[in-house]
Amino acid sequence: MALDRRSWLVVTGRPVQRPHPDAPGHTRTFSTLAEAVQASQPGHTILLQGGQPHRVSGQPVVIRHALRLLGSGGRAEAVVLRGDPGLETVLLFHSLAQLLNLSVHSVRGACLMHLAGTLRVGGCILESSAAGLPHLVSQIALAGDAAERRRLHFDETRLLGDCARPVATGGMGRVLNARAIYLRHQTYAWFDVHELGQEASRAHPPAGAPATAKEKSTLKSPVQQPKWAAAIDPDRLRAEQPSSERLD
Repeated sequence: MALDRRSWLVVTGRPVQRPHPDAPGHTRTFSTLAEAVQASQPGHTILLQGGQPHRVSGQPVVIRHALRLLGSGGRAEAVVLRGDPGLETVLLFHSLAQLLNLSVHSVRGACLMHLAGTLRVGGCILESSAAGLPHLVSQIALAGDAAERRRLHFDETRLLGDCARPVATGGMGRVLNARAIYLRHQTYAWFDVHELGQEASRAHPPAGAPATAKEKSTLKSPVQQPKWAAAIDPDRLRAEQPSSERLD
């Protein structure tokens, strides 16, 4: 991903006045994320400015080539990407991508759906309202061809909402290296999701087969994870965790 700010595209969330077609140069400022993605090239960074929420209407924003989506605020709450109620997902990833320092809100749908490539999510908030369907809605969903190579890495990501499970793999992946800190109203999570596909035989070796070395996560937590951190299962953690160690 290019770090040169000259290759960045900026999304304001407000109407943008376009220059005259004959004007020198070209604009790199857009009203919506969908417009910026359509105008982007592989390796670009799209910067979403803070202020009013960025709306995703009609259909998800589809990422088909390598991109970085970055919130401009000092914290994820400063930049909100909000999908219209009923969208299957707000963001749909077909390629290598990074999602950093922003909030994604959905209603009766996933915050993000991943079909292929490697996706890294860091310092974000994923909030999904199940609207009475907690067992049918997840913040994160895997879809597409079960044999497609895919890998997801989540670093210090907060999971909010009333979904019964934060990750819906659809039988196409496994949640690995999961750690979480549960606060009173939110969860900070570190975890990976690896596709099964062609790796299934190594992920699930037959009985008696020699164990293979586990792949280490490429993410490095920015804070030391607590010793009592457990896999992402709120009911299990709250049942097992001593009351004196809970971070309220």
